[in-house]
Amino acid sequence: MLNFLKNTANAIGWVFKRALKGIGRFVVKFWEGVRDWLNNTAANFVERHLGYSARNRMHRATAKIDRFMDKIRNRTVVYTKKNELDNTYDKVTMEAETDFYEVDQEVLDKINREGQMVEELNYRQ
Repeated sequence: MLNFLKNTANAIGWVFKRALKGIGRFVVKFWEGVRDWLNNTAANFVERHLGYSARNRMHRATAKIDRFMDKIRNRTVVYTKKNELDNTYDKVTMEAETDFYEVDQEVLDKINREGQMVEELNYRQ
């Protein structure tokens, strides 16, 4: 009987996890459509009637929401320079292979202790 309850709990947990992932995917796809509409159609309307500065404020608000959505997608954007004297940055978008709840406890403890986790990348030629 106890084994049956464990298997049932595992099955319910698995279904719940899959449902959350499906909802998350729906929210991400929905946001991408809304973001495109906000950055194009709505932004043109705002600029025409309220001015260029209102359009810029609208883009900034959309970018803040998009950064939050990147956390849901497990995605981060890194800007790097190959050389300290370069004027341009290389933009790299990285996507995590695991969800935040699957990260090792050691990593989470380090982030909680230090407030952040920094990895420095060096270019080798």
